[in-house]
Amino acid sequence: MFHQLIKPAIIIFSLTLPAWVILRLLVNSHYKQKALPQREFFLFIFYVYITCVLLVTVMPIPMTRHQNTGFDHINALPIVHTLKEFIATFSRGSIYMKIHTLENVLGNIVLFFPLGVFLPLLSQRLRSFKSVFLIALAFSFSIELTQFIWQHFGNYRSVDIDDIILNTLGGVLGYVFAGRMLAKKLNYDKLKSYR
Repeated sequence: MFHQLIKPAIIIFSLTLPAWVILRLLVNSHYKQKALPQREFFLFIFYVYITCVLLVTVMPIPMTRHQNTGFDHINALPIVHTLKEFIATFSRGSIYMKIHTLENVLGNIVLFFPLGVFLPLLSQRLRSFKSVFLIALAFSFSIELTQFIWQHFGNYRSVDIDDIILNTLGGVLGYVFAGRMLAKKLNYDKLKSYR
């Protein structure tokens, strides 16, 4: 899967990186603020992270495309489908399927863990549990909505409410176990609000 993303990644980063640099120059110029290395570093890493998440979750992968315009790849029932699949796989599935199922569940959590770490580091306004929860929820919902739209253009990706739940859980865990503590140690005079 990941080797199929190399070419799209090069194209997207070559297009978005100059735009990112110009945006940061314009923002710093508009607000007449000095481009502080610590703040710019965190913002840049955050930009790379978000771009990578979108590449992994939204980009169509040629080898796995299929024509799908129905609703057979939509799971709108929370937890039940994933739990049944998990139990079925671990009771009689192959080693490959067990690994794949674990990767799917843990991968959705791990994917959003950095989001919960980054948000409190980037802005004082994003240090609360509620803010991180809502942003993780909205970001994950946006990804699933995009995948739903892509389905009508032959993309293989399924739409699953459990992905939203697991992604949001990942963001919250990132906040609870790292983001909140790291944010307290940083100097917010230097690391101002994300703009």
